[in-house]
Amino acid sequence: MNRMSPVTDRRPALLLVGRGDSFPVFDQASGSLMRMPRTAVPDAQRALAAIRVSHPPVVIVGRFDDMPRAGLIQRLIAIVPDIRPIFVRLPEDDDEVVVGAMRAGAIDVVPQDASPGRIAHAVTMAMTWRAGSLALPEDDPAQLIRPLDDVIDETIERAILLCQGNVTRAAQLLGISSSTIYRRRERRAGAEGD
Repeated sequence: MNRMSPVTDRRPALLLVGRGDSFPVFDQASGSLMRMPRTAVPDAQRALAAIRVSHPPVVIVGRFDDMPRAGLIQRLIAIVPDIRPIFVRLPEDDDEVVVGAMRAGAIDVVPQDASPGRIAHAVTMAMTWRAGSLALPEDDPAQLIRPLDDVIDETIERAILLCQGNVTRAAQLLGISSSTIYRRRERRAGAEGD
């Protein structure tokens, strides 16, 4: 069975909202976290109906056409206040779309081509938010733990996005200097160029 096809489990742990092309690496993910019961729906209206019935702990919002994705995130949270959806950043999404998703209540922004480990991390964050804390005993910790430099860089980039590109303001909110942000960005650009 294709993992992206709808699952008939009445209580899915994972709700994927959007067309299958929103989640190209999802089928590569492994570990018990990615074997969670799931339901896939192609549009926002079906997502709203599904969340009213099943209250899944994790919702991943991908590509669909029937409403703005930030609007869906707000409506999902209105129905289930303790849920925080994961937003899939598509190639055509500009910073304004990402900031809108974060302001609407998304717990994380995951690039469409994210690694399976990055997806697992986002799912764990969403489940932890919903449950307060959650142990996943069968998972390999390497699936859930990312290098600290990656986490720091992502946190910095998210802060800059939320501050609408204002590096000085992002640095203030992070409690670091602007020069630290510029140094980290230069080092990362150099490492990616190698």
